[in-house]
Amino acid sequence: MTPHEHVQAKERVLNPVVVRAIAAGSEEVSSRPPTIRESFLYGTMGIDPKHVVIGYAFSLDGEITTARCTGLLGDRDARSHLALRTKGHPEQLIGPIQVLFASDQALRRTGGFRPFFA
Repeated sequence: MTPHEHVQAKERVLNPVVVRAIAAGSEEVSSRPPTIRESFLYGTMGIDPKHVVIGYAFSLDGEITTARCTGLLGDRDARSHLALRTKGHPEQLIGPIQVLFASDQALRRTGGFRPFFA
């Protein structure tokens, strides 16, 4: 198996687990304002989880401040990592995965996901 095929094989296994974990974590806090507009997985799980980000986007900059003040950001971070465990993600790969938050406004100002999270 080539290195590229090895990375692809790991991603075929791990990415669906992360997507299920994001969905599970989202369900648990979906009723708490402010509303998270979008969730996403950014990075290459098959290469190194320390370069992987689970991201959540709010619409407005002020919503991040509100979410931080109400504890939503901390809860979403903790629930995302817990959901990775319960959905079967390998334990040794969970710690390095980052959970980050952005607003659509900030993403537009910086030119999108890649420049924002770089």
